[in-house]
Amino acid sequence: MWGIDVSKHNGKIDWPAVKASGCQFVIIRAGFGWYETQIDEQFHSNASGCISSGIPFGVYWFSYAHDAGAAEKEAALCYKTITPYLDKMSLPVFLDFEYDSDNYVYNMTGKQLTRSQRTEIFKAFCNYFVTKGIKCGYYTNKDYYQNKISPNELPHPVWLAQYDNYPPMVDCSIVQRSSTNRVAGVSGYVDYNEGVSLMLPNAFISDTTNDEKNPVKIKKGEHYTIKITGEDVSLVCGVSDPPSPQFALVRCRRENDSTFWHVVAVGEPGNQAGIYVDGGSRVCVCEVV
Repeated sequence: MWGIDVSKHNGKIDWPAVKASGCQFVIIRAGFGWYETQIDEQFHSNASGCISSGIPFGVYWFSYAHDAGAAEKEAALCYKTITPYLDKMSLPVFLDFEYDSDNYVYNMTGKQLTRSQRTEIFKAFCNYFVTKGIKCGYYTNKDYYQNKISPNELPHPVWLAQYDNYPPMVDCSIVQRSSTNRVAGVSGYVDYNEGVSLMLPNAFISDTTNDEKNPVKIKKGEHYTIKITGEDVSLVCGVSDPPSPQFALVRCRRENDSTFWHVVAVGEPGNQAGIYVDGGSRVCVCEVV
């Protein structure tokens, strides 16, 4: 599985062309710092492009935080920025804190951050999202991993920059291999990434995300088809009230990078149940009518 990461520096992107190139996931820069003027100018366009093209995506936020409090401000702005897309995002939110971040802090304060202080910045940002039930990770490289942070205190997915062809030097979800790749739909060079252990169980997008307030209504004995784009996941019917099967799930077919599932209403009218990825998150809620 391979993907790209993008920001405003990649200009306007032709997302259908990116999809046709075989790209399987994207990490989009949502912004940097803690001021609303620092939201990435192309973020909304890029997020909408991934959604309309059916490309699983996550986001990253470039940090200039000097302490945990500033990191929480960045996380809050990041959350506000990505909220309209959370139900479509299948990859984590990543914090990107690196050399430019350290240099900015030094130029502004005259102080060099310690390993402990950097680690607290990573913790504050990631924990903000974890407490909201949103998977969060961090972007790093060998130097930072070994010398500048304490990874044992950061139990989050790692996005590792390692520009060679060797196996990743640490357990990671994604490894960034190059900043000079060419991909159809993107002008100029673009960063190239490989999915590794992925640790991204929700690398998919459903065309149906209805909740309890607006369930998918299916007549008893009839079915509704859900299209899952991306990872070929299995679906299961959740526990319902009353606790009896309300829906039978039938895998219909795999077509290109999408799987089609029939949700058959077998319960009694008025009963609801969630449809879940087996062992994972909820896809939608259905109701028998």
